[in-house]
Amino acid sequence: MPSKAWHQSKTIHNLDTSAYLWSGIDYPDWEVTTLFYAAVHLVDAYLATLKQHPTAHTSRSGRNARNDMVYRYLPSIAVEYIQLFQLSKAARYGYSKQMIVPDDVDDAEDWFKAVAAAVTPLI
Repeated sequence: MPSKAWHQSKTIHNLDTSAYLWSGIDYPDWEVTTLFYAAVHLVDAYLATLKQHPTAHTSRSGRNARNDMVYRYLPSIAVEYIQLFQLSKAARYGYSKQMIVPDDVDDAEDWFKAVAAAVTPLI
C-alpha cells in the first residue's frame, strides 16, 4: 500500500501541475482535475495513517471507497471534497452539459484549500 509520504509527494506533484497548467495557458478542465487529485492524495495520506487504503472513489456497497471514508473520517470537509470530485468528473468525462470555465477553477481552488486546511494538520 502506498505510504503517507508517497501520497504527500503526489499531492505536491499535482499542485505543481495545476500551477503550470494555469500559468498563462487556459486549461481549466485540467486544473480542476489536478486540484482534485491533489485532494485525493491529501485524503489518502491521512487515511494511510489510519491503515485505510481505498482503491476506488465510490463503491456499490457504500463502504470502504474513498468518498465513503471522507464522510466517515473527515465529515467537516465532505461537502467540499465531493463538490471537487463531481466537478472533476464533469471535466474529465463531460457528464454535464457545462463547459469548465475559469469560475469553476476558482470554486475548485476554494474547495481544495478547505480540504488542505482540514487534512494537512492531521498528517
